[in-house]
Amino acid sequence: MPYKKSIARAAVSLVKEGDTVFIDAVSTKNQIADLLVSSPIYRSLRIALK
Repeated sequence: MPYKKSIARAAVSLVKEGDTVFIDAVSTKNQIADLLVSSPIYRSLRIALK
């Protein structure tokens, strides 16, 4: 669903260095996590999905 990817991109654009991010059980969580870990800025993140 392309609109979910757009929502995820918008959410990730709000994250700045030093921020703490909690991703709730939203339907776009996988897209958000994928974008965060693929970004050069956030490469060191460890993301656990349950």
